[in-house]
Amino acid sequence: MLFKLDSNSFKSEVFSFPDRIVNLHSMLLSCGAQSVNSTSYFFNGLRRGEKEFVIWQYTISGKGILRYQGREYELKPGFAMLVHIPHNHQYFYRENVEPWNFIYLCLNGSEVIRISTWIEGKLGPLLDHRKNHKSLNIASEIIWGGKIKTAQDASSYAYKVIMGLLDDLSDYIEKEDRKPDFIRKVSEFCIKNLNAPIDVDKMAEIAGFSRYHFSRLFEKHKGISPAKFLRELRLKRAIILLQTELLEIKEIAERCGFSSSSYFCRAFQKHFGVSPDAYRNRKK
Repeated sequence: MLFKLDSNSFKSEVFSFPDRIVNLHSMLLSCGAQSVNSTSYFFNGLRRGEKEFVIWQYTISGKGILRYQGREYELKPGFAMLVHIPHNHQYFYRENVEPWNFIYLCLNGSEVIRISTWIEGKLGPLLDHRKNHKSLNIASEIIWGGKIKTAQDASSYAYKVIMGLLDDLSDYIEKEDRKPDFIRKVSEFCIKNLNAPIDVDKMAEIAGFSRYHFSRLFEKHKGISPAKFLRELRLKRAIILLQTELLEIKEIAERCGFSSSSYFCRAFQKHFGVSPDAYRNRKK
């Protein structure tokens, strides 16, 4: 699907329904069509407040950049980013010849967050919309249709767009589910035994391959090295513990499988840009 934006198309709308009496499990927060040509456009997913929500942002023309857990993605026409807040990512405009034109939706609610984070976990933050356009049609109706008048309208459209995403991406999700069984086996083992001294040799042993063969196949299918995958799992566990448990840094490091608290602090600082203590104090 091709969108053609002109100056009359750009808009931004925030939905607010303070008088709603029922807790709705899908909700639109805002939407818009925007053109960006300044490097001052920069968002950090860890600095947008405590409220949990989802951003879907589809590029029409130009290009943006998404940094997501140490990897950099180009947000080109035909692709959308799907990220949740709070999360370790940054997206921004890197000076180009042409402006970055895009449409976006911000959504929340338990059902939207559940499904979107599942999609994000399956496919990553970059979604290919070049073949199927159901979600794009729904997004267009949301942004320019003028049909959202009540909380019920906003909830219905939020659910429709997330179902549209599932339809659009079903082929990619099915392909992802056909990944070799050793990937699932190793991933599940690491998640269940994060506090243990797992290394790449152990992961290769679980997979039944030599270290070299395992590392090559793992990176081919996951797009990330086994060592980096394991480190990111441990850091994600650390984030959860810092948010939910009153534990000493040393104990968090042990529970997440880091060999020492000093190594944990260095890895955390490098990945998130703040120390574990600073992160916890900011959350407080």
